[in-house]
Amino acid sequence: MKARLKDLLTFGLFWLITIYLELLLDVFGGIDVNAGNVLYIFLFTVPGAAIIFLLTSIFKNKKINFILRIVILSLVILFFAIQFFSRAFFHNYMSIESILAGGKGLMTDFADETVKFVGERFYIALLLILPIPALILLSRFDLIKNENATPSGRLLSVGTALFMFSLGLILVTNIEEDHRAYEENYEFDTAASKFGISAAIRLDAEYLAFGHGASSDFTYDDTSAILMGDAENDSAFLQADLYSSEGDITVVGGYTADDTQSAPERITTASEDSAAGDPEEKEETAPKPKIYGFHTCGLDFATMAEEETNSKIAGIHRYIASLTPTRENDYTGIFEGKNLIFITAEAFSAELIDEELNPTLYRMATKGINFTNYYQPVWGGSTSTGEFSNMTGLIPAYGIGSMRHSIGKNMYYTIGNQLRRQEYFSRAFHGHAYDYYDRHLTHENLGYDLYMGRGNGLEDLIKGVWPESDLEMLQGTTDMYIDEQPFSVYYMSISGHTNYNWAGNAMSKKNKDKVEELDVPTPIKAYYACNLEFEYAMEYLLDLLDEKGILNDTVIVIGADHYPFGLEQDPSDTYRNALGDLYGYDYTNVFERDHNRLIIWSGCLEDSDPIIVDDPVYSLDIIPTLSNLFGTDYDSRLFVGRDVLSNDMPLVLWGNYSWMTDKAMYNASTGKCTPFEGYEEEVTPEYIKAVKTMVSNRFSFSKNVLDYDYFNVLFGSKDE
Repeated sequence: MKARLKDLLTFGLFWLITIYLELLLDVFGGIDVNAGNVLYIFLFTVPGAAIIFLLTSIFKNKKINFILRIVILSLVILFFAIQFFSRAFFHNYMSIESILAGGKGLMTDFADETVKFVGERFYIALLLILPIPALILLSRFDLIKNENATPSGRLLSVGTALFMFSLGLILVTNIEEDHRAYEENYEFDTAASKFGISAAIRLDAEYLAFGHGASSDFTYDDTSAILMGDAENDSAFLQADLYSSEGDITVVGGYTADDTQSAPERITTASEDSAAGDPEEKEETAPKPKIYGFHTCGLDFATMAEEETNSKIAGIHRYIASLTPTRENDYTGIFEGKNLIFITAEAFSAELIDEELNPTLYRMATKGINFTNYYQPVWGGSTSTGEFSNMTGLIPAYGIGSMRHSIGKNMYYTIGNQLRRQEYFSRAFHGHAYDYYDRHLTHENLGYDLYMGRGNGLEDLIKGVWPESDLEMLQGTTDMYIDEQPFSVYYMSISGHTNYNWAGNAMSKKNKDKVEELDVPTPIKAYYACNLEFEYAMEYLLDLLDEKGILNDTVIVIGADHYPFGLEQDPSDTYRNALGDLYGYDYTNVFERDHNRLIIWSGCLEDSDPIIVDDPVYSLDIIPTLSNLFGTDYDSRLFVGRDVLSNDMPLVLWGNYSWMTDKAMYNASTGKCTPFEGYEEEVTPEYIKAVKTMVSNRFSFSKNVLDYDYFNVLFGSKDE
């Protein structure tokens, strides 16, 4: 009886330790701890505690069991410490994939910052390791059992774990919002915040090993809702899935190849003057209708689905066959043959678009295509996820690991690969370590004949400070391509990287005198200062293009990787609300937090009125929009985003399955859909259900493109 009681006490200790670590992580990670959160942690930590207890109670030698417990507990604490660092530094928890992809870089490239970060929070490190001396003391005074467990002790621990876990599942199943986060809308950071790290890791491992139906299969719906416009618009119908429930799939409102010949014509209207007068004269002088074709690749996806033996690939074919492609438009091909410089700007924000502080960026943002309602979702990761969404037009379904999943795959529709097929001269550059996030393995596959960073060619051109200078990066690399036209060049900037202070950011310190008179908190001054280096880089670039006489023949695209989360640190920092100060308001959701600015500029646009795009736009819209502007051959159905200059339905989505259209926004964290003014009657339950279907299927498509190398299936090997 005494042995069994000690078994239960030992099992209970591991359970208590796990709960302690979970709550410690939530409290110091800025999570809004509530009764529901605590209850889930209480229920879902039991399986992990039972596993630790069973693994460390199998030997008869109690010294071996004790040592095993110390080792396993140390590894668990280390894992929680990594999650704490990730939450406080990057403002999200890291999935298994993300740790595997980004962990090396955190320990090497950011080692100094990590040591400083931990040093400033030494008391938290002490609290994290507290369970180890507690375990040692309890073992020393023989209050827990280090001998192998009794059969009844093992049975009771397993039974308790199953019972508590079952209660947790029942609770999740009966609360709609929680069930979505747990299953159909699973996303690691959201799950970890709501259910605890233990539950999120178990779900992550389960979905990685066995797949996740909600993120890999397509949802078929028999609701045929009209979501926008009138029936004459090709995009008037739900552009995701209009199916009947009979048989496999029957497309109700989708596109068929025959529509190319019979689709409604888009007509350029005559002026009032030309419309007046004699009808016969008007008929003779009226301009001929302009007919726009569909953006398709000529493949018969419906037939391919019928002939495909792999059920997963056949499912993707059927999904694509159900979609309506977009048409060409007045902007199709206006950049055809021009050079492209595509930049992912580190921690960029709309607030940098200031006429006095950043006149070059202001010029580019207001004299090109003016995006007034742009978003850059964080995607549950950091720079790599934002870069992946910008460059591929796909949702980073594997978090930070998404870019790694593209290695060796045919990434056919990146703008780099599209232009490389047109024999553009191509290069890619990064001012930091060349192999960080394995860019040396990924970026050439994304459409660039050569990728260079510090360590494989740029180390002598860029000073080894933190962060490095974007101006030096541009000055050291433009000679490599400026006379090779047409060229397609990609840059990943670095100067705008956190930390935002004078001691830990070389670019902030370098440009400190330029911002000292600003009436803003010091972290925002430092943020502005380091981004001045990017401003100067753009000034240098435009001057060089002008000097070379190719300003009108070059397109520059700038998109953020994420909002400046370095201004949004954990509560122990004195400037936690600096991001709100930058924005000028206290943001309360991802829509307010992730607003940003996209720049698409060319000298050829400056003498015309700016093209205003005020519909919701986000990073996955960049590639389809550029594809249309450059007049490349592409199939719009094979993008997650849309050409924003088309009549396609606006849809912005986030990694936690939140979304925004031109009519409403849906917050998946709260389960609340808020119609925009004037659309209250149109945002019906059917509308919400239809958009949710679209969002779910776009996650599925993004994941399947990588899982099944789908573009290789369609277009052959990338090496052919």
